[in-house]
Amino acid sequence: MFKNKKIQEKMIYCFVSVFFWGMLAHGYALFQNSFSHDSLRRFFADNVEEEFVISLGRIFQPVYRAFIRGQITVPWLIGVLSIFWCGLLIYVIVNFFEIESKITIFFMSGIMMASYTAMAWCATYIFLLDTIFFGVLSAAISAYLWRKTKNGFIWGIPFVVIALGIYQSNISIVITMIMLVSFVDLLKGNSHWDIIKKGGYAIIMLISGGVIYGVTLKIIWSVMSISPEDGYNGLTNMYSIGESLLLRIKQTYMGVFFALLNPVSIWPKFLLIGIIFALGIVTFILIIRLMKRNKNKLEKQVLIHPPPKGGGLLRTTC
Repeated sequence: MFKNKKIQEKMIYCFVSVFFWGMLAHGYALFQNSFSHDSLRRFFADNVEEEFVISLGRIFQPVYRAFIRGQITVPWLIGVLSIFWCGLLIYVIVNFFEIESKITIFFMSGIMMASYTAMAWCATYIFLLDTIFFGVLSAAISAYLWRKTKNGFIWGIPFVVIALGIYQSNISIVITMIMLVSFVDLLKGNSHWDIIKKGGYAIIMLISGGVIYGVTLKIIWSVMSISPEDGYNGLTNMYSIGESLLLRIKQTYMGVFFALLNPVSIWPKFLLIGIIFALGIVTFILIIRLMKRNKNKLEKQVLIHPPPKGGGLLRTTC
């Protein structure tokens, strides 16, 4: 596979792009030991810490630390591993979506490595940064195998399990990748039946991975005599927050609306809102043009519905 020069060049470019953005965004944290927030009390992952994350359902985080990184928070090592996992992640994603443009790959790397989420992880949860990137990579690999290999929905199941065992919300990444590539297939004019059939296989993969993860979790809790954490981030608290399904859907859309009107940045608020507004107009125009170009009613429905409904699905389920 890697004997192909084009493949080698693409992989190297992915790693170089991720390294550039990683150093630019996180260099301050990777070359010093001034920890903050939760990182202050998790410098060393002792048995108490490992049992705690297992009680949260993140059963593979201790396994990752035991076999790959170790229990001590070493910023430069975490940085090396994070960049490595993220480089592989970008490579998997660009092949999943069949992206060849180097400028697109470059800015995708920036979005992945310098996003608000990645910045927050590095600033306050650096002890988990590489672990999180490994979990996201596992989620992306499951979608890639489903898409690109024969019987891939079967080979993707173990990676769904790993992704869930690192951080349960990683399942949203698998769902999003599947949803987006199905969207692209419809726009390309691929057979609707083939898309539906592939979607069915994806559902089988996701449900199977979830069941195996759940059974594994129960066994580990039982063997280690660990009770599930009942705090705000525990699995037992998922549906005890007192919110109805309709309220969660409402919060999904209202949350996006208010976030767009109240961007968090050092830049002037009016400038950011102006940029967001301009991008919204451009996006709307492009969607209208695509709808006029595609006479198929189903494709027009797909153009309108996936972003809000897919976001609603992820918000209400994950």
